[in-house]
Amino acid sequence: MATAPRDTAARPWRTATRLVAAGLVAAALFWLFLARPTGPGDGQADTGTTTALATGTPAVGALFVDSGEHFCTASVVHSPGRNLAMTAAHCVSGGGDISFVPGFVDGRRPLGTWPVTRVVLDPAWTDGGDPDVDVGFLLLGDLDGQRIEDVVGAHQLGLDRGFEQRVRMTGYPDDRDAPITCTHDTERYSAHQLMIRCPGFTDGTSGGPWITDADPATGLGTVIGAIGGFEEGGGTAGVSYSTYFDHRIGDLYQRAITPPTVTR
Repeated sequence: MATAPRDTAARPWRTATRLVAAGLVAAALFWLFLARPTGPGDGQADTGTTTALATGTPAVGALFVDSGEHFCTASVVHSPGRNLAMTAAHCVSGGGDISFVPGFVDGRRPLGTWPVTRVVLDPAWTDGGDPDVDVGFLLLGDLDGQRIEDVVGAHQLGLDRGFEQRVRMTGYPDDRDAPITCTHDTERYSAHQLMIRCPGFTDGTSGGPWITDADPATGLGTVIGAIGGFEEGGGTAGVSYSTYFDHRIGDLYQRAITPPTVTR
């Protein structure tokens, strides 16, 4: 059974709600976000540089609801079934149909639209919204007889990689139909949370992967985080958070790649 984002009224800050402002105003605000360092110690803390991408990244894409709007970000993670994507749990806690569009840019879907057939969440999230397990794995259906990993490649899942890593973070702001990216160093926020300072990561970027050790030729690397966790990704555009990927995320991954038991 496929699931979809929460109702708009209940949606956290980083998940998408389409802006009512005119396009020029939205664009001006976006570039203002990129220009100013934000977050704790505004103007004092070391902040990464965020850039807009003219082309999509194959193993990163946007999640869409059946209404046709994108609302969160997801990435393809290697699995034995070659059919797994990952996002933030708070993106996919509701009901309805969702799909994943890798490499989405400017309305184009060069790598197709892949249906989400199953969502796997930690019970600590579904029962209590535990920010330390704000991760969701998505099983994707085939498209034209192919598995998604065979088409776009996949990142490796990295567990217990430490709190200080240089990563590339990518996400799809709700008011843009192209991704933004920032490369910067992560920090420890708490025992189970990572933090990074990159401006411009607004509504819609939840679930965006934090990639380390990326191959320059393919862009594929190891994903050690995803925008979410504390404050479901953060309350300002300049500081983002992620659940720390430890054994709990490893256990969730094992659940995702294990076929569900069929009862008769």
